[in-house]
Amino acid sequence: MLAKTAGVRKLIVAINKMDDPSVLWAKERYDEIIVKLLPFLRQVGFNPKEVEFLPISGFTGLNLKDPVGKEICPWFE
Repeated sequence: MLAKTAGVRKLIVAINKMDDPSVLWAKERYDEIIVKLLPFLRQVGFNPKEVEFLPISGFTGLNLKDPVGKEICPWFE
């Protein structure tokens, strides 16, 4: 909400802890989070076409510092 109030039009949402043993880079969990967040982001005023979602591992730096490999996360480009 604060980002939209400050005039931010485009947003990158980092979905952290994708390396957790209960998740293991599962596309189902990633999609679940997106489905739950998009209604809120729309309500705040963000255009879903201007919101990017990025699965990451803050602990290992995957998809932050280094791209995540296809062997770990084959569904994300």
